[in-house]
Amino acid sequence: MKTQPESTSSAATICPDCGRAGRAVSAVTIESLLTAEARARLASTEGFRFCPTADCPVVYHQPATGQRLDAGAVRVPVFQKSASPERPVCYCFHRTVGEIEAQVRATGASTVPADIKAQCARGLDECERNNPQGACCLGNVSRVVKEALAQHAPALSGEPAEHDCCREAAPASPAPQSRRGRWAALGAMGAAVLSSACCWLPLLLLAFGASAAGVAGFFEHYRPWLLGAAAALLGLGFYFVYFRDAKCAPGSACAVPSQGVRRANRILLWTAAVFTTIFALFPNYAGQLFRRERGPAPAPSSDAVALVFQIEGMTCEACAAGLEPRLRALPGISAARVDYAKREARVSSAPGAEEATAEAVRRTVAEAGYRAQPRIEAVPAR
Repeated sequence: MKTQPESTSSAATICPDCGRAGRAVSAVTIESLLTAEARARLASTEGFRFCPTADCPVVYHQPATGQRLDAGAVRVPVFQKSASPERPVCYCFHRTVGEIEAQVRATGASTVPADIKAQCARGLDECERNNPQGACCLGNVSRVVKEALAQHAPALSGEPAEHDCCREAAPASPAPQSRRGRWAALGAMGAAVLSSACCWLPLLLLAFGASAAGVAGFFEHYRPWLLGAAAALLGLGFYFVYFRDAKCAPGSACAVPSQGVRRANRILLWTAAVFTTIFALFPNYAGQLFRRERGPAPAPSSDAVALVFQIEGMTCEACAAGLEPRLRALPGISAARVDYAKREARVSSAPGAEEATAEAVRRTVAEAGYRAQPRIEAVPAR
């Protein structure tokens, strides 16, 4: 929350009436909370400080000009300057001292601090505009709860120490649910990548000269489970980032992430959703991508013999696209085409080399992680 910077001069920070140091407040606070008459008397709304002393008539003072403003210049009752049980203690959500005291008398506790923190977690607080002290009310709320417990429920007076604003006193690390949402989003992306590994991992392994035997089949077997895990983790991410409220004990500091952290988590979550969708659907559109890249099949030589093999273990068009250039590179083969839809490989072999070509094809297909059934037909390529 923005406030005026502290001066190094003690004379510029203390109240001229009571001598107590007061916190700087922004021009937003002065402009929002002064009456129209009081504002009209001011040459500037900058450089004011708030005096919290209960028996001091000064609410704001401007060290540079000596200007002083009392409670009559403020549109709302000032918590520190009033003794009324109905005075507000939370200005953003309209909670009063009397409400807290009534809860403590009836139940031995108050839900007001937790309710305020839940509202803060949703970004609904505007303390700089609503609270005369120009900052969050949780320190005052904690003090009222502690005093009410001491008066009405002595046995439960071991309340945690008071805390400052839900933003200013929040720990540097994100709230637990923010971390959970982040990890859920990253987990969803990882599961989606693995769910499509049956298509892209064999290609990657073959590109580096490694064997892809069994890889496609393994990931294809677990693909439904990985897709389910990705969807579940993504759902958890949305729950933690958008719907899960921070759980804080009454009177304790609330681990509320800043608006910047909250925004970053949401950006990460939606990025993860797009990333997860792209990878989860990869096997469905891989065919269109690789079909354009492969182009037309090369024409076999005029005297070549076509050998046809049934290929087992391919899981998407990417498998066919990775296998086809390896078959074309075999000695004695003038043309090769792998059809994923038919689970079939058709190669053009030189006459008289059919057996050697068939063995080379079966070996190459096995190295790629698939299985080639024995030759099912051999007909002239023309």
